[in-house]
Amino acid sequence: DLEIAQVKFEGETINKIVKGKEITEDGDVYEGEMKDGFYHGYGVRTKLDGERYEGHWVELFQQGYGTQVWPDGTTYTGEWFEGIPHGKGKIKTPSGYAYEGDFVNGGFEGKGTLVWPDGQKYVGQFKDSQPHGYGVGTSADGKKTFKVSLNGNGSKCEVISRVVAKDNSCQNFKSTVIGNKSCYGRVEC
Repeated sequence: DLEIAQVKFEGETINKIVKGKEITEDGDVYEGEMKDGFYHGYGVRTKLDGERYEGHWVELFQQGYGTQVWPDGTTYTGEWFEGIPHGKGKIKTPSGYAYEGDFVNGGFEGKGTLVWPDGQKYVGQFKDSQPHGYGVGTSADGKKTFKVSLNGNGSKCEVISRVVAKDNSCQNFKSTVIGNKSCYGRVEC
């Protein structure tokens, strides 16, 4: 059986878009635009547990651009599709993890930057919310490292660093090639 929550709504209708305030019987509050009984347009939903979303809605889903804050303090700002982070965005946790880049169906997918609480950083490609493909890492002390992840039969990579040394200078170069199945990796400095 489907239960429908009792709500109280106050507002005005302009061109079939209702602007106002809705309070559910659970105490959650929505202030903004509605259409045909759904959150639609710009609005702010605040739940009793502290979860808050401010941004665009389409038929009850976060869609377009908006900011979500979860009860634990994790914040996502960026594009949404049908209630899921999807497109360009950035997320930050209270423990200090931060990611900015491409999201697909709520996960890191494509190009992005991931920063760990200790200051390590990875800039590059992601798949399934993990660094995957070409990327450049920087350790907490600022030294560059290069990490390449290979996946699949016949995957290949070469990590090559070429610098002309002058006046007894030296180059510090650290690289990692990770692979599975039948992969080929080569590192040269």
